[in-house]
Amino acid sequence: MEIPAAARAHTPAGAEAFVKFFMDQVSTAWTKPQAGLIPPLGEPDCLSCQSFERTASDLVAKAQRYESRPSTTISSVAIEGGPRQMVHLVIQQHEVDVVDRAGKTVLTDKSKRFAVNAELTWRGGRWWLYDMG
Repeated sequence: MEIPAAARAHTPAGAEAFVKFFMDQVSTAWTKPQAGLIPPLGEPDCLSCQSFERTASDLVAKAQRYESRPSTTISSVAIEGGPRQMVHLVIQQHEVDVVDRAGKTVLTDKSKRFAVNAELTWRGGRWWLYDMG
């Protein structure tokens, strides 16, 4: 997996781009579905990363997938201060069906907009998601 150049910059804008890329990878992991896309982007103890990956793994195991993109990042804004880089996200969760291999709907996510803060660390020359909530 190639992290886009904009998301590799050790700047607030790079942190914003990294979080958008991370959320795009979550969407890919859930729509394909494909396990293993999320862990290489997060710290080992990242609980949000573990939760996102668990959903991807469950979808793979059950031969289910999100029929279309589950969410879109509306905005990401870096916040100054603190030991880690914080990025405030506004996310639009879409109304989308989870379908089985036959195309039968097994559940539907409802549309909603919400805000979360992502915490990032910089190590080894790149950003890592520390947690999100």
